[in-house]
Amino acid sequence: VSTNHIESKPSTSVVEFVDNFNIDYRKATIPISVTLSLLSSYLILGAVLFSEWENWKLLDGAYFCFVTLATIGL
Repeated sequence: VSTNHIESKPSTSVVEFVDNFNIDYRKATIPISVTLSLLSSYLILGAVLFSEWENWKLLDGAYFCFVTLATIGL
């Protein structure tokens, strides 16, 4: 007697799997001072590097870094 009965395990979705970690993501905060210092250092360092590497004006390098950062943020 042959049977075509295949037992399958109950499938768990990705959301249920991640929910089992019990991590509260609301407690992960970053101070605004750290955020602003990272953004300003990106702009200043990028402006200096591009003015040296590409022979741009400092303001052109800062503008390029700002536009690049703002575009990725969209």
